[in-house]
Amino acid sequence: MRKPYIWLIRCVTTAVCYVAAASSAFAKEHTETQVANLVIQLTPKKNAENQSTGLRVSYTLVQAPENAVVPLTLRLDTLEPALTRTSDQVADLHASDARGAVEFSEPVRQQSNGKTFQVWKASRPTYGVLHVSYVVPVALPHPPIRGPHIDLQAAGGGVSGALVSVLLLPPLSGHIRAALKWHMSKDERAVSTFAYGNSSVTTTMDELNSTLFLAGRLETFPSKPPTKGFSMYSLGCAPGALRRSASWYEKAYEAMRQAFHPRSDSAFRVLIRSYDGGPLDSGRANNGSLLLYLPLNVDPGSPAEHSLIAHEMVHVFTRPLDGDSNGEGDWYTEGIADYLKITVPFAAGLYSRAEYLGLINSQAAFYYTNPDRDLSVPDAAKAKWKGNVSWTIPYARGSMYFANLDAELRAKGQSVIGLINEMNHKMADGEPSNDQTWLRLLETRLGQQAVAEWTDMWRGHLMRPVTGAFGGSLETQPVNTGYFSLGYLPAYHTEGSVIQKVLPGTNAASAGLIAGDSLAETVDINPLAHSFASQIRLRIERHGKLLVVTFDPHTKEQVPAWEWRNAKDDQRIH
Repeated sequence: MRKPYIWLIRCVTTAVCYVAAASSAFAKEHTETQVANLVIQLTPKKNAENQSTGLRVSYTLVQAPENAVVPLTLRLDTLEPALTRTSDQVADLHASDARGAVEFSEPVRQQSNGKTFQVWKASRPTYGVLHVSYVVPVALPHPPIRGPHIDLQAAGGGVSGALVSVLLLPPLSGHIRAALKWHMSKDERAVSTFAYGNSSVTTTMDELNSTLFLAGRLETFPSKPPTKGFSMYSLGCAPGALRRSASWYEKAYEAMRQAFHPRSDSAFRVLIRSYDGGPLDSGRANNGSLLLYLPLNVDPGSPAEHSLIAHEMVHVFTRPLDGDSNGEGDWYTEGIADYLKITVPFAAGLYSRAEYLGLINSQAAFYYTNPDRDLSVPDAAKAKWKGNVSWTIPYARGSMYFANLDAELRAKGQSVIGLINEMNHKMADGEPSNDQTWLRLLETRLGQQAVAEWTDMWRGHLMRPVTGAFGGSLETQPVNTGYFSLGYLPAYHTEGSVIQKVLPGTNAASAGLIAGDSLAETVDINPLAHSFASQIRLRIERHGKLLVVTFDPHTKEQVPAWEWRNAKDDQRIH
């Protein structure tokens, strides 16, 4: 059965594919015994029209001790539940060792540590150096489920994605000495969150999988990429767009550096891939760098993209709360990113006053109009990929939580950024990256009342703004709104999607939408869910005729909500 198209995805962070900059110790030598040496060669494939069709992966693997006889299974992450593999399946698989060719049984599905894999089992144990070669075609640009942009995609004449989308490896544990070698034409280059060009690192399986990359005719900024500091790379953007956007991005990067005080010699790479993959932009942070997906013809330097890049930058400079691998830590990891993406650039003068207020109210609408806003943290995590908007709750509710918390901290001469930096240090020193570490810090800085307020948030109690949230010269006022609800099923928004059911009594039904209508164009739902007062305009096809249906995508039921405005007695925002 076809699953619903997940919408509103901008940034999704999982334990598999997110490693903060502060955890980039894979670049250092480890004292532990290395369990494997892995050399990977990556060769983009193209058709007769010079269009990218996939990636050939060839690798040699030496496991210690080198002369051991090793039972062999190879695993490919299915990317579920956030994505569904379509055309991007392993093909042309060959393997050999010191004794000759290795054959495999047909792949089967297996689950391990909350992940789902396709698993190939070798017909015999292997001996000595293992050689493996295969091809992974690019994925459909519009997969049945669109989660984070980590799948293998064609963009700008090249390919991009995360290594998890193409790596078929044994289940390696411990530290791995891994080399990435790119084989391309002389006018093409590759960049990853490890390095520009080829790289060699000591890493772990999770960190290797989470590596993001672009490969093709890259546009770069600066023209000669540095080994340290800020740089940008793109595939598929309009010529010159990268250079025009670089100033704002670099200033935002410096503002984040000032806030979080990272290592001065670390590299920070912004990778951008642009192709016809749907109307919603998206980001992914990893290993001190990040990858953005932009729809075709979207300017990376437009104000609409600034908050997205700022969100991802926060991820780069902060450690995730990953004590709960099922997403229960997202209230912290995503909440601070959504709060600080607004406040840090504004403090650096990178948002205008109007832009700042607009971002705050966009976030407020995103939270208060969400029909799942009362779900507890664990319930929202369980519902994360089930076709509704529950996944957005950690972002927006977390942002509101940190806005309130920052107001309370500032009254005591402290700040949220100070607490986050302290959490970063605690986790770097080995304390658990879970709720309990945060609660101990809260109690130390603000007492039991702060712990009680966190508990209310965790249980799903409605977050009401406190005085001073988002700045002392702003004030809040109640607003009349309903829950964001399109009123039809399934909630597909891509061209050609067919509406199967219209819910009685909804605005969609009142506007005349009926089952069987098909969308004549793709609709970007995201701006509508970030607004208290919005109208959705659907161009539909019905019995061969084109029609336009317009309605308010909110329930008629009114629910408590607040929006921010400038305080009447103070025209400044602090």
